[in-house]
Amino acid sequence: MGFSYSPKAADASTGAAPVPPLSRVLVAELVVSNVVSIAWAVHEQWPLLMLLWPYWMQSVVIGWYYRKRILALQRFSTDGFESNGKPVQETPEARTETANFLAMHYGFFHVVYAIFLAAFGLSGTLGDSAGIGSGDVLAVLVLGAVFAFTQYAEHRRNVAIDRGRRPNIGAMMFLPYLRVVPMHLIIIGGAMLGGGGVAVIVFGALKTVADVGMLILEQRLVARSAR
Repeated sequence: MGFSYSPKAADASTGAAPVPPLSRVLVAELVVSNVVSIAWAVHEQWPLLMLLWPYWMQSVVIGWYYRKRILALQRFSTDGFESNGKPVQETPEARTETANFLAMHYGFFHVVYAIFLAAFGLSGTLGDSAGIGSGDVLAVLVLGAVFAFTQYAEHRRNVAIDRGRRPNIGAMMFLPYLRVVPMHLIIIGGAMLGGGGVAVIVFGALKTVADVGMLILEQRLVARSAR
């Protein structure tokens, strides 16, 4: 089974419903928080793995809640969304299949990434991890737990909002994959960059683009209600 989504096709069938203005404050806050995190990581000379593992955990949590959000949809649009070249129908079965595909496909990516990160940690490919102690590992786990808790609150808010509109299920399924791009690129190019300050800055820039992209596309593709 292969899914595809075309925003242009969705716009053509919905008449390109108006898009609410994007909050520049939210974008600025997101960029500033990422820049501060990158600067702190470079200053403290963290190995790249100290950023990659938390990012991996966050991505897993985001994918988990997007699946739950899809399953919670009461009304949804499938404009521009296709499965094996055929338009997806607005049925409960399509909703379940979409959620399950996201779990399996997105989940597979992250199982592979976890294997690579573990291998890089043992080999030192993305920076010397010998100095990472139990306290650092605990801090990463705590941050992951805090992120999961905050995402739970955000998930409940999004589900409540979704009930008052008709979001596009295709856009919703593909949005988390923006998180895959930074991880994919840094794993491919990590051996060349190493695990020092340059690699941290490059990964931080990619992460910032992915975070801002998700924020913008969430509003422009998912939050847009079909007519």
